[in-house]
Amino acid sequence: MKEAFLHYLWRYQKFDFPPLQTTTGDSVLVIDPGQPNEGAGPDFYFAQVQIGELHFAGAVEIHLKASQ
Repeated sequence: MKEAFLHYLWRYQKFDFPPLQTTTGDSVLVIDPGQPNEGAGPDFYFAQVQIGELHFAGAVEIHLKASQ
């Protein structure tokens, strides 16, 4: 799988949902995938994601491996 494909999936929300959930069973809701960044830095700006009761807003970085 290529990272560009993951960008496509995230940008256009092309994955089965609902319900998304973490490996520990918390619900995941993508409120807004954000705006793609064409330059250096994070892959998407201004994203909004809710995990369980927590609401996160900010940049999203996408990689094939967590170690990246």
